Amino acid sequence: MALEPLFLDLIQVYRDAYQTLLTRLVDQELRGLSTFHTKALLRDIDDTVEKLKQYQSDWINHAVPFGYQEGSQAVVDKLTKRYGMTDINVAFGGVHTEAVNAIVRDTFSDIAAATDFMADNLKQAIRDAAKEQYRIGLITGETRRSMTKGLVDKLSRKGFTVYLDEKGRYIPLREYANALLEEQWVGFVDKAGRRWDLLNYSEMLTRTKVLEASNVGTENRMVQNGLDLVLISSHHADDWCRFYENRVFSISGQSSEYPPLSQVPNGGCPM
Repeated sequence: MALEPLFLDLIQVYRDAYQTLLTRLVDQELRGLSTFHTKALLRDIDDTVEKLKQYQSDWINHAVPFGYQEGSQAVVDKLTKRYGMTDINVAFGGVHTEAVNAIVRDTFSDIAAATDFMADNLKQAIRDAAKEQYRIGLITGETRRSMTKGLVDKLSRKGFTVYLDEKGRYIPLREYANALLEEQWVGFVDKAGRRWDLLNYSEMLTRTKVLEASNVGTENRMVQNGLDLVLISSHHADDWCRFYENRVFSISGQSSEYPPLSQVPNGGCPM
């Protein structure tokens, strides 16, 4: 697929964002989580997430129209070269623009919601950790300054954080930061109750939506040229597509002989 390099770029950007957040967490742990440092860390998280969302928006606005045009052009090529049709309407506007915009909005809405969910949970975990860090200090009367300077310096030299696990043991610095970020990064749960890594969820969602755009581009181009029936091609698929291979469907759903294409899940299979 011509879009594969774009998907690889998307994956790398997510990995870079994860590493940026991890680096900031580790760096901030060494300084302690005073009110000032906590606020600075939360601002950095917001900044990283906003940059990620801007990239998501740019990527979606490029990849979805590309996928749509790819599907549209593929059916034009097939109709002209395989079936010898001429005078095919290849105009791109109206229903095509509306379809692309709808998929773009839907895709960004879902992916932004998942990203915000991760960021909100991560920031709350940091706030909770900062409060816990000073809980003992408040009980013993130590000031935040003395705790940060004494306890953090001492533990930092040993490679430990100022956090305790459920058994009262200190947790190694990188191990804690990794666990804190990973818990939130992998903490997204979809409508079906499945737990997702943000990267894998975003890749799955964008691949699904780009495929949907390609299929919708095919369907709309056919309807524009007065064609309603489609044959789902056979690829000996191992997934749900195998149940629809070599079957004819009606794009409009108005055929008395064939079922509507809307019955096919996830935007349809290759035609």
